[in-house]
Amino acid sequence: TNVLTGMDGAAAVFGPQKGATPEMVTVLDANLRSFAALFGEDGNTPGDGAAGGLGFALRSVLGAKMCSGAELVMDVTGFAEVLEDADLVVTGEGCSDSQSCCGKLCSAVAGAAAAAGVPVVLVSGALRGERKALEKMFDGCFSIADSPCSLSDAIEKTEENLQSAGRNFAALAGALKK
Repeated sequence: TNVLTGMDGAAAVFGPQKGATPEMVTVLDANLRSFAALFGEDGNTPGDGAAGGLGFALRSVLGAKMCSGAELVMDVTGFAEVLEDADLVVTGEGCSDSQSCCGKLCSAVAGAAAAAGVPVVLVSGALRGERKALEKMFDGCFSIADSPCSLSDAIEKTEENLQSAGRNFAALAGALKK
């Protein structure tokens, strides 16, 4: 749902996640504003900032229809039908932060689960920044990382961390059923 430019724009939100410094973000945002202006736009349409501005390019340059990618994936996979018989939904992503609540697949899954009265848990490679929005959206938020580490170490230990987190999660679920 991010716009292309400004405080909630692609450069400001996603640039730092990809290693952009504040100075780089300023330059990137100015370039995105210039690009939007070429098409007579101001860069403030929700969704245009998706995938670093790909939403804008697809909509403005190629004439694509704007829709939620998360909702599209859920529709194509028949999520609503599977949800009808679910007791619990587990969703996740590589790294979760406040942006995870802004139209990403895990947030759409959480919204659908909440509407159906099904609890939903977020399992992520890492939980970063302010977590209040995540904790409000999900019934539980878990990181699979067993300790603070570099991204390369986390990637190297992904299989081990997933197995450990899965065992712990299953043990908790079993204990709650008793």
